[in-house]
Amino acid sequence: MGYLRRLGVLAAAEAPAPASEAEKLLEAYERYLARGRGLAEGSVLGYMRIARLFVEERAAAGGVELAGLTARELASFTAWVC
Repeated sequence: MGYLRRLGVLAAAEAPAPASEAEKLLEAYERYLARGRGLAEGSVLGYMRIARLFVEERAAAGGVELAGLTARELASFTAWVC
C-alpha cells in the first residue's frame, strides 16, 4: 500500500489522534526531526527511541512538561541511557 500511496493512487492513511500529552510531544518532535532538520528515516527512528524513553520517564515522574527541565536532569538521563 505504501507504494500505491507514493504513486498517488491511494490517499495517505490518517494517523490516529494522539492519546496523551506525551504522544503529542513525541509527534511534534518527530515532525521536527523529519521536516525541520530533514533527517533520514533511520536517524529519526533512532532519535525517537531515545525521546520515547525520556518522555515516558518524565510522564512517570508526574508529567511531560519540559519548561522546568534542567541540564542536570537531561545529562542524568543521557548518562543512564547511554
